[in-house]
Amino acid sequence: MQDTYNELQEKREKLTDLIHYLRVNNKKLAKAERDYRMELSKTILQLNTEGFKGEIDGKEYDTSNVAWTSTWNLARGLPEVAKLRYERDIAEGEREATMQKIYQVKKDIDHLMEEMKAIRKGE
Repeated sequence: MQDTYNELQEKREKLTDLIHYLRVNNKKLAKAERDYRMELSKTILQLNTEGFKGEIDGKEYDTSNVAWTSTWNLARGLPEVAKLRYERDIAEGEREATMQKIYQVKKDIDHLMEEMKAIRKGE
């Protein structure tokens, strides 16, 4: 029973650590989302009012203003915006992986609790 109790304590500590990591990761995800949306909005507005002047994959582009209906897709494909979206997606994936690990540890804790109850009953 002592081994089961020790394992239960380890799982509880792991759960505490994971919850702390989730809080940190939630802040990271929120910042990444904010940065992405701000850059996307700025780029959409810039494309519509000023057009695009710059290099994409080694090729120079210089356009006049872009129609509002096209700016959303064009803006998401520009390197600066795409990089921020990528970072946001990674942060979201880390958050989801942490959540799944939390669920797993909770299940492990439930299993160990049931095992301890069975040991106490002499089963």
